[in-house]
Amino acid sequence: MQLFQSDIDFAYKKELEKDRTLYGFYHNVMGAKIWLIKNRKDRVIALIETLEGGHRFTDGDWLIKGIAGEFFFCKPDIFEATYEPLN
Repeated sequence: MQLFQSDIDFAYKKELEKDRTLYGFYHNVMGAKIWLIKNRKDRVIALIETLEGGHRFTDGDWLIKGIAGEFFFCKPDIFEATYEPLN
């Protein structure tokens, strides 16, 4: 699934409407636990824990589920050269 900053912003805003005291929280996307938090510049950032450590989302990254059930972000150019999206 390809994610965009607007998706991340929307998820954060919807959760904040429920609880205005939130600083950060886990958001479930396709079974992946993505940590959403605002940085010092008041921008929502998304992080995911992978087998290689934590990775930060950038706009347009693909969320991929690996063969061991792990999730990771993949840059669009690498995705296009390596994978085919499912409908």
